[in-house]
Amino acid sequence: MHTVNNKTTAEKVRKVLRYLKNRKVSQKMIEDKLNYTSLSKIKNPEKYPQTVIERKTRKEVLNLILQHYGLEIDDQTDKIKASEKAFEPEEIEILHYIMYYYSFFRKEVGLAWVRIIDREKVLIDYRIDEHWKGKFEVIENYTFIHAEKQGITTPVKKLICLFSGTVKYGRPILLGTYSTVKRDGYPAAGKTLFEKVAGKEEALEKFASKIDTRIQNYLHGTVFTSETVTPNVLEDLSKI
Repeated sequence: MHTVNNKTTAEKVRKVLRYLKNRKVSQKMIEDKLNYTSLSKIKNPEKYPQTVIERKTRKEVLNLILQHYGLEIDDQTDKIKASEKAFEPEEIEILHYIMYYYSFFRKEVGLAWVRIIDREKVLIDYRIDEHWKGKFEVIENYTFIHAEKQGITTPVKKLICLFSGTVKYGRPILLGTYSTVKRDGYPAAGKTLFEKVAGKEEALEKFASKIDTRIQNYLHGTVFTSETVTPNVLEDLSKI
């Protein structure tokens, strides 16, 4: 019985996905909006026969898609119909985080305000006068932020990698690492912690407040820097 239900529901999912694709809504866009990355498995019950995939049944995923895009399937004809509100422009979605990191130069934990806009664009503002722009991407259990700022002569780039787990988007706390070039020109990498906040007002309150001791203890001293030398042979490496 489960096999029959799986196949029937999977076929409905495939029909809905085709319907949306014909209206310029890709499968990737749907996955991003639903915070669900297993649509390919859901629509392929022959290869993935399990009833629950990524904590949802096929029926639950189908209903999520129908509800989100204002669609319904006629039980008699199996045709897809759209409501009047289907495909109306959606409001811009912004998630706000405080990013904590250990500052090698100041010997203390620093912080920055991060805005993730429509799961695509990223803006990062530090307490010091630094402003970064970047891109947001989720791949399986990991979140990546590629950001850059304009340096004195050339752009400076930063890569942030966070573990997001099965809940791909919007976790209250995220842990990960960053890799960049420091203001003095040295390559640097370290641990980072993202804490979700309600918006700009709470972010500014965090900027003006003392950093939680637990965060300070977690991040203290967790930065690694490399020398700006290119040795020709191993003997040229500096002694530790």
